[in-house]
Amino acid sequence: MLTARTIAVAALTGAAVLTVPTVAFAEPDPDPVSQDVQHQRDLADGKLDPDHLRHKSEKDAQEAAMGIDTTPGALFTTRTMVVGNTAYFAPADMSRAGAKAAAEANNLCAFGDHCLYYNSGGRGANFKRVDTNSTIRDYAGYKFPAGLAGGGQPVKNNAAAVHNASGHYTFGVFYNSGWKGDREWFSPGTGGNLDYVKNENASGKSFKSW
Repeated sequence: MLTARTIAVAALTGAAVLTVPTVAFAEPDPDPVSQDVQHQRDLADGKLDPDHLRHKSEKDAQEAAMGIDTTPGALFTTRTMVVGNTAYFAPADMSRAGAKAAAEANNLCAFGDHCLYYNSGGRGANFKRVDTNSTIRDYAGYKFPAGLAGGGQPVKNNAAAVHNASGHYTFGVFYNSGWKGDREWFSPGTGGNLDYVKNENASGKSFKSW
C-alpha cells in the first residue's frame, strides 16, 4: 500500500533560470476499494493492456538513451522564452533553437496553463489546458499535439511530467478515470516528473487554491 508523502519539485518563475525548492503531494486513494473493484477499474482504464505495458517499457528505454533525468518526483528548472508577445516556459537545459521550435509548435507551457508532458523533465509534446479548463474526467480520446516527440500519441496513460504554470489553481493527476485512485498534486508554480502516476494518468482535476 502506498503511503502519503511529498516529492520535491521546482517553483517556476519568470526569472531567466531559477529553482526554488517546494513540494508537490503524492498520495494514495483516500477512498480505497477492494482488489476486485480496483482490478476492474484498471481493466477499464487500459492499465493491463499488453500494448500499454510494452509502450511504457519502450518510453523508459528511449528516455534513458536521451539522457533525460527520469528520477520520480525530480524537479526541473525553466527559463522564459518569448515568442511574439507570449512568454513561454522552456526547460533550462533546452537550447534556444529547440525552445523556439517548441514554442512555435505550441508545445511549451505559458503562464496560466496546466501542462502534461510526454517525456520527463518537461520534454516532448505538451498537452496543455488553461487552468480554469483543465479538469478532465477521462483523458481517453485526447492526444498530444504534433511537433515534438510524442506528438499524436494518446494523452491517457502517457504523461511523464507536469508543469503547473497557473497562479492560483492547484492541479491533480489521477491514476484512474473519474478522479479516482492514487493521485499527485501540483500547487501553483510547481513542476516535475510524475512519480507513481507516470505513464498512468487517466484523469486530471483543477481547483482554485486561493
